[in-house]
Amino acid sequence: MAICPISRQTAALMEPLGDEHGAGPPPPVMISAMSLVCPALRQRCPIRAGWLPSRGRASPGSRMNACESDLQPLEPEGHDSVPQYGASALLLIALLFALPSTAERPAAADPLPAQIEIDGRDRPNTLTAQESAAGWKLLWDGITPRHWREVEGDEFPDDGWSIEKGALTIRNAGIFEFRAGGDLFSRARYGAFIFDFEFRLSKGANSGIKYLAEVQNERGFVHSLGCEFQLLDDLRHPDAGAGRGGNRTLASLYDLFPAKETKDFRGIESWNHGRIHFEAGRIAHYLNGARVLSTEIGSERWDAALAGSKFADRAAFCRGPRGHIVLQDHGDRVSFRNLRILSLD
Repeated sequence: MAICPISRQTAALMEPLGDEHGAGPPPPVMISAMSLVCPALRQRCPIRAGWLPSRGRASPGSRMNACESDLQPLEPEGHDSVPQYGASALLLIALLFALPSTAERPAAADPLPAQIEIDGRDRPNTLTAQESAAGWKLLWDGITPRHWREVEGDEFPDDGWSIEKGALTIRNAGIFEFRAGGDLFSRARYGAFIFDFEFRLSKGANSGIKYLAEVQNERGFVHSLGCEFQLLDDLRHPDAGAGRGGNRTLASLYDLFPAKETKDFRGIESWNHGRIHFEAGRIAHYLNGARVLSTEIGSERWDAALAGSKFADRAAFCRGPRGHIVLQDHGDRVSFRNLRILSLD
């Protein structure tokens, strides 16, 4: 007596393919596949309301209509027997087509906003009462650089950096100078945060704002190392064409991830707004209100980008829980104002 290819073993294979707990019905296409593979089941044991019961029997009170014979001999007269293993293979193929593919699953939503509001305030370097109540802190009041220090020491640099009309400005380096005054470090170190700033580039300028940064002393060259929001005149500086895929252009995460190609830049010698949002390992860069970059430290995408960057030999790059915020001196004139931070720790 022939055995229906939809045997107890095959039913057991299908059973976990219901809902996430293994109890719900399979997709309708699966039911159709079962009927096609086993005409005997279609004729003698019609499935009218759902899924095959566990162990071949419907539990009392269930909505399922299963065969009373426990899915045993079901071959009607004139039905050629189907080899059990061949039919099972066909069934498994049908199941593979019925399962949703990974490509069809929606991507997880980015938790960081795509747009932010920019407050074009009349008085720069100030906070509103609401911002103060929310926890925002000024890192620059337009007068006293008490939140900043030089790279090698605890004082504000004697040369290179100046205070001009409410802005912190790094001058151009001289023809025989590598840097004008060195990088400017925040006195405090920050973990999760939102850092807002405005910057003004001169023609051909290259600079950046680093975060999760620490001091590095390499053969007497003392500088900062950390993630960097690139500040660059993309039209005039050759670094815009270096790196890979535009990952050294304005607002990019320098040498790792490029900012969007279409971005709102107000122009050279104009004030532009930037934001860095770092929280729970996620990084977002914003330029004039729009998010232009988003990534996650330690993700596969991050590790691949790091391996192809100039920081490939630094496994701990940006992995520290806290770090300094740094205004970079790259030898070009750049100004900063409206420096404020919201700690999220």
